[in-house]
Amino acid sequence: MSFVMADFYKRFVDEELDSEGRLKSFKLDLPENFNFSYDVIDELAKNVPDKVAMQWVNEEGEEHIFTYKDLSEKSSQVANMMLAHGVKKGDFVMAVLKRVLVPCLWSYEDRRYPCACNLSAQEKRLCLPL
Repeated sequence: MSFVMADFYKRFVDEELDSEGRLKSFKLDLPENFNFSYDVIDELAKNVPDKVAMQWVNEEGEEHIFTYKDLSEKSSQVANMMLAHGVKKGDFVMAVLKRVLVPCLWSYEDRRYPCACNLSAQEKRLCLPL
């Protein structure tokens, strides 16, 4: 089976469309052991490594482009760093982002919900699973 980017998301959702192709219902359907880094980023890095995953631009026009391969490599670096510091299954990790403190707790035990705390919608957008 060949990889089709437009259909990739269908692995993780149940959706229903009306006769005109409009979305009627949408529900996440994540496996018990779902891990965003492994199941999404690493899979996309394997199939479309050079595709742009994220583009960052600041007010001064400085720009950084990240491919799925870049994100996969950074994810592995973070995971290896945590392992090197003794982080193990069941431990909680707090992510502190530059210039923004996001009280995000991430648990190895509940990978489907990386932001395991009560955050505003804006804070949740800043909280990325490790």
